[in-house]
Amino acid sequence: MGESNRRALALVAVALVLVVAAVYGRVIHQQFVNFDDYIYVLENPNVRAGLTWNGLRAHLTEPYAAYWLPLTWTSLALDVSLWGPSATAMKVTNVALHALASVLLLLACRRLTGALWPSALVAAVFAVHPLHVESVAWVAERKDVLSGVFAMLVLLAYAHYAEAPTPDRLVVVVVPYALGLLAKPTLVVLPAALLLLDVWPLGRLDVTTPRATARGARDLLVEKLPLFMLAAIVGFVVLHTQATMGAREVAAWLPGRTQAAIVLESFGWYLAKTLWPSGLAAIYPVPTTPPSLVLPALAGLAVALLTVALLLAGRRRPYLAIGWLWFLGMLLPVVGLVHVGIQMRADRWMYLPMIGLSLMAAFALAEAWERFPRMRRALVGGSLVALAALGAVAWVQVGYWRDTVTLFTRAVAVTDGNYYAWDALAQQYRMANRLDAAAPAYLRALRSAPRWQRSLEQLAEMWALQGDARAAAALRAVPPQPWSDPYGAAAVGVALVRGGRTAEARPFVEDALALEPRSPELHTAMAVILARAGDRAGAETHYARALTLEPRLYSTAANLAWLRATAADPARRRPEEAQELAARALAELETLEPALLDAQAAAYAARGKFPEAIATGERALAAAERRGLTALVAPIRARLAGYRAGRAPAPDAEQWPRP
Repeated sequence: MGESNRRALALVAVALVLVVAAVYGRVIHQQFVNFDDYIYVLENPNVRAGLTWNGLRAHLTEPYAAYWLPLTWTSLALDVSLWGPSATAMKVTNVALHALASVLLLLACRRLTGALWPSALVAAVFAVHPLHVESVAWVAERKDVLSGVFAMLVLLAYAHYAEAPTPDRLVVVVVPYALGLLAKPTLVVLPAALLLLDVWPLGRLDVTTPRATARGARDLLVEKLPLFMLAAIVGFVVLHTQATMGAREVAAWLPGRTQAAIVLESFGWYLAKTLWPSGLAAIYPVPTTPPSLVLPALAGLAVALLTVALLLAGRRRPYLAIGWLWFLGMLLPVVGLVHVGIQMRADRWMYLPMIGLSLMAAFALAEAWERFPRMRRALVGGSLVALAALGAVAWVQVGYWRDTVTLFTRAVAVTDGNYYAWDALAQQYRMANRLDAAAPAYLRALRSAPRWQRSLEQLAEMWALQGDARAAAALRAVPPQPWSDPYGAAAVGVALVRGGRTAEARPFVEDALALEPRSPELHTAMAVILARAGDRAGAETHYARALTLEPRLYSTAANLAWLRATAADPARRRPEEAQELAARALAELETLEPALLDAQAAAYAARGKFPEAIATGERALAAAERRGLTALVAPIRARLAGYRAGRAPAPDAEQWPRP
């Protein structure tokens, strides 16, 4: 590289850093948003404690929030050690990492292609595109920018390796790749992307004939075996973690037709948002009703036809085929084939796939530059205007990440039926004690998603705790009657029971039980309702049914044992069974459960075994005091006094005061 080219490369690199700083400078005035930031940072004990040996071990061996991201957690913990849990510091770190990734992309493209200005355009689009704002301005997306840095290092190292393949140079490729996987596992597809680069621009794979392709691909696959092995190991760990920690719970109830529509539409949606980045939102939740497959099928067909056309065009212009296949391949892990989370799509998922589209555009412009000299001024001017427009839109988009209310107010303004955003707004209003604003926001969420359990439960709980029986009862009319599924009715009923509003809860729980008779939680809720209404026989029946369905419901076991130990009706009073029930449950617990011990003590007293009742009651009292269960302490102490005086609990007595 000549001196003038080195100088130009350095100037472009400096310009990229300055542009990123200008676009993202507003983050210094922003806060954490209640959208994974709290979970990832403020509520993550191993991040909140800063960088510690115990934390490092936990990051590597213990998935958190259904994700295995050891290097990302370590990076956030380092921020805490350096600056404290500061949103400003963490966002500035994200910006710095994005600027570094942009410069590394410039260097990698320049090394791979030998073309400075097309590489500069690719890096500039990466630096300022509005779809990347989510990855940079959102603290929780540290994984994007951090893995992005390592992905660019892999590209740069691979360009160096391809010039003279040696084991030493391959190690320099493998190390940043391994680190990138530890930051974000979606890099599992990067080795396949390197195969594309072997075709163009590196020219290491001859695809002119099937025989030449097969022979060359075999050798190139063998050299990349360390990369593919790392990808397979990390992929297995991630899929296992998601399956065992509930990250794919949404997929369990998501209809197959909805999943198919998401997959078919995704590639076209991301292409459109890349070309015209308007209406961007922090969340695009999955639809609550299965859509028609006509439009998604047409969108999928259009993408398939475009793929065929670009592959044919790639015979003469390989950058078109390779760029398009990069886009499709890097996007493949997140289009919905394995659905994780409530989001249907996400701006952040284009952080690396967009590079392929940028390569197509940049080298098409480079070809036009050579073929049409008279258009050069227009090409330069048009490129600069496009970059300026992208930067301006990105600058505006950064402002929406100022705080939680601003973020989700924008989301509901630019999307239809965004129940997740309305629910998030409602939660934020409720945390700020703006209950007058929270209730309408919850109702807007429920209008779009009547089965959205979180909104149903929290709205019911909020109204129940306010003592607004009429409002809580009115919630029953939110979905069309009768309830079409048990989720909404169950959420409302259980929340009202927890709030002590058992009379209002009963119709909800009855509706839910009619639809889902095998729910142990619903049987427990109905038992509480019946016990409060004086129907202890009915309560006992539902407690017993709940335990049959789920034997590990220890609080339910405690309630059932209490009813059997203290029943006024001799036909229902079975203290021996109560004692055995409590003993079995206690044997399965690692810590003493005071309610179970209390019920066991009552069973002993009902049988006249007062020494055992006293000993067990004292253990119950100590456990309640140790755990700070003040509602239990006074009743247990009073019962202990009775045991010492030779008195069993009064027939049909409540175990402790209920709300």
